[in-house]
Amino acid sequence: MTRHPVETIYYLENPQRDISTYASTTQLTVESVVKDVFGVACVADIKIMLQYNKEFRKSISQLHNAMDDDLTLEMVFRIASKEDLLRFKKSLLESSLDDAETSIDCPFSATIQLQDGRYTWNESTSVYEKQKERLSS
Repeated sequence: MTRHPVETIYYLENPQRDISTYASTTQLTVESVVKDVFGVACVADIKIMLQYNKEFRKSISQLHNAMDDDLTLEMVFRIASKEDLLRFKKSLLESSLDDAETSIDCPFSATIQLQDGRYTWNESTSVYEKQKERLSS
């Protein structure tokens, strides 16, 4: 069995700029994903935006139908869930409708970590499949 590096996948959303995307830990480290989505250099700056940027706060409140006092960083920056990944796959399929190719290239590392567990890419089905839980002895 080949070991693959496990990448955590994050969901980033800026409702003020109507931008949402997915990024791996590596992409967050070496690329400017946070800057592209939020216009700031790092996650700590998103926390500051959440605290002091009234328009940003208002857009999050409207999107999540939440009270101003209930806003959290996890509403705009969090580890992706299986549901998020399914939306991502749907968007990939929609963007490749013009292509004759129906398979999707592995978008991240072959093994990823989501909120609900580890998933491994299956080349034949072009989908991440949940790894079976190992029983510890």
